[in-house]
This record gives sequence, C-alpha cells and structure tokens, in this order.
Amino acid sequence: MKKYLLTAVVTAAIATWAAPAFAGPFTFNNGNQLYRYCLGEDDPATKSSDRVYCIGYIVGVADAMSAVRAANGAKPCIREGISVQQLVDVVIKSLHDHPEKRGDTAASIAGVAIADAYCPAGDK
Repeated sequence: MKKYLLTAVVTAAIATWAAPAFAGPFTFNNGNQLYRYCLGEDDPATKSSDRVYCIGYIVGVADAMSAVRAANGAKPCIREGISVQQLVDVVIKSLHDHPEKRGDTAASIAGVAIADAYCPAGDK
C-alpha cells in the first residue's frame, strides 16, 4: 500500500512540473487564482479562508516535492528551520515578480519558486 501511495505522489508531482505545457482545462488553479487567494483580494468576508487555502496549497506542493526527492534518493531542499511563512513568502514574491507566468499552473509556479529558493544549484 505504501508503495502505491508513493507512486501516486510521484506521478502527481511529475504531472505538476509537466503541467505548464498543458496549462489549459486540466488544471485546478493557475497563478492568477493562487495569487488572489494569497492576497485575499476577492472578498473581505472570505479573506481568512482564502489565506488558509493559499498556505495549504503551497505546503502541499512543498510536501509533494519533498516526497519525490526522497523517493529518488535526493537530499531534501526544504531543510529544517524553514518556516511555512517563508515558503509562502517565496511563492507570493515569485507571483508578484513574474506576472507573465501567472497563466501557468499554480503548482508549477509554486514548485519552481520553492526549488529556485531552496534547492542547490543543479539539483532542482
């Protein structure tokens, strides 16, 4: 059972990184949507739940990245001491600094931002 779960996580993560090429109807969220959730701009009444969604989404991407790296025998990028808020800040900064990428899948944007910030060069 554990092997099948790991295979599912690895498959999902690989699909995430391949997703920019298919950034059409196959995606749940794109960068524009994630950016709005993270900033809580849509509706003051849902600002808190939008922020929770943003944090959960980014943590989910980070967890999937860690699982894939572990399955492949690679060292973790997200080392002890990196806070959830740091991960969120890195992704929000990437969304802010690269509006031209916001049409891509949210998972691919978050994954690349986290890898660029925390994975050693040449080990992404």
